[in-house]
Amino acid sequence: MRASGTARGYMAKNMETSLFLEHVLRCFRRELADQKRDVIIEKVDHDSNFLEIRWKEGEEAYFFLTNWNEIKHYQSKGPYAVDRFIIQKFKEIGFDFNHEASHYAQIISS
Repeated sequence: MRASGTARGYMAKNMETSLFLEHVLRCFRRELADQKRDVIIEKVDHDSNFLEIRWKEGEEAYFFLTNWNEIKHYQSKGPYAVDRFIIQKFKEIGFDFNHEASHYAQIISS
């Protein structure tokens, strides 16, 4: 988003998966705040391998379950692959994301 692709690539390659996911979720929070959307985004660990990612906007709530191996897999695929995976999951369950809103939104929606 505000970091170059090179910096994001370095982060994806070298950060621990849980820390990288927290970074990705911060990017989503910042992006949606820039779009003037009041969205709560949280990660809930269910056990050592499964996690739930939740988004809430007004009365609408969205969530999906995944596991750390899946997040790690996408992290290894590229600097924005985790972002794309998450936004695709939320689009599939009805979350409206403006993919034209910013450069970051365009990158993760392609």
